Amino acid sequence: MKLLFIGGDHYSTYPSLKAHVAYHGKSLSLIQFNSMHILIDGQTKNYIIKNHGFMFYYAVREDFIDPQTRIEIVIRTFNDGFMGAKISDTAWIHQNSTEHMVEEIRNRVGNNLTYLTFDIDCLDPVFSSVTGTLVCRGLTMAQIIAILRRLRSINYVGMDIVEVSPPYAYD
Repeated sequence: MKLLFIGGDHYSTYPSLKAHVAYHGKSLSLIQFNSMHILIDGQTKNYIIKNHGFMFYYAVREDFIDPQTRIEIVIRTFNDGFMGAKISDTAWIHQNSTEHMVEEIRNRVGNNLTYLTFDIDCLDPVFSSVTGTLVCRGLTMAQIIAILRRLRSINYVGMDIVEVSPPYAYD
């Protein structure tokens, strides 16, 4: 089963991951593009609901994601190693290259069954303003295209594009 899910806030990734794990019978590797690190520990904050800020915490706890084969590419917030995640910020990509980022991603996920989640807010607002979380120093369209093209050989089982909200667009 391969699925591309489009729409919703980032919580919509959670039921998609759950369905893929049920279908494949094992945890998945995760490639996550986002403006912020959202593997927040919901229990220490006394939250009992799963929402767009805590769903990856629960996805790791519920064994949907293998944290040792999970990588986040984020713009702000840097918290390397939380629950085993590898986190790379966009400043590193701007200073190095997309090829280095692709190598990091490939090394992390290997040939495992992989889910890719792409939050539109990882793009610099110059390239996309259709989200509620505009953050400067995001990735450029050229960087995203270069990274995604070089990741075609990843063993994807599913992908999503989230946090797209045209009413937030500005002219």
